[in-house]
Amino acid sequence: VFFHLPHNAMTTTTTTASLPAQKHWPNTTLLAQGAEARVYLVPINALISFSTDVFSPPSTNQHEKVSTPENKCLFSSSSHFIYKHRLSKSYRHPSLDRSILSSRLSAEARNILRALQCGIQAPFVFRVESDSLWMEYINGIALRNLFENVHERVRHVALCRSVGWDIATMHKSDLIHGDLTTSNLMVRYKHDNDNTSDDKGAEVDWERPVFIDFGLSYVSAHTEDKAVDLYVLERAILSTHKDASELFKAILEGYQSAGWEEAKAVIKTFEAVRLRGRKREMVG
Repeated sequence: VFFHLPHNAMTTTTTTASLPAQKHWPNTTLLAQGAEARVYLVPINALISFSTDVFSPPSTNQHEKVSTPENKCLFSSSSHFIYKHRLSKSYRHPSLDRSILSSRLSAEARNILRALQCGIQAPFVFRVESDSLWMEYINGIALRNLFENVHERVRHVALCRSVGWDIATMHKSDLIHGDLTTSNLMVRYKHDNDNTSDDKGAEVDWERPVFIDFGLSYVSAHTEDKAVDLYVLERAILSTHKDASELFKAILEGYQSAGWEEAKAVIKTFEAVRLRGRKREMVG
């Protein structure tokens, strides 16, 4: 879970103390701060001096190259990229800490790739390092901010059906996101205007939601895990948005319309999970 900073509080030039020691990039923006990681927006020109290293074979086993030569044009065509740096924990033994960081980042990258292979919109991962990911910057707006414009509610409902369809597609492949919220769902701007801040007035692609932050994702065939994934999203929507029931109802409609045989069983289990949650709230 990340704390998304308001734009007027974003750091436009990050000091070297804020970034990992090896990555002293100028004009770097801190996008999100969490207990487990920091997410930075980095201009692509900051990599000019060593850009060839991004696409060269890794020299050690601690680095895993995800991009291919064909993807180099995709990487260089964007003016920014996302650098996600997972934080070390001082209470863990250094060797254990390195192992945990590396395994979690590798799992996150694999799960993003799994989502992309399912046809889900997600940020492309260019490189996996022992403590960080280099990812595509999604030039768009989070659904959390998009839904503030209540005059577009009809479009919001249609978009939620697409979200439900895509979640069902992920679950069909046994991919559990683990942190479904409207902050971790985005839509891209239709025109690449190189805007790096949420612009509620810009035209967006209403058809294709983009899933981000797979830091808590995992693979599971259990119906209960898929139901809990939906329950987490419902709780996030209810606590954040007006007309929340209408939005989440559309998500469930999209989920059930995806033509997946197990969808009914997941929805039934979700209702049981929801009932357990309500009982806990009543008991306290």
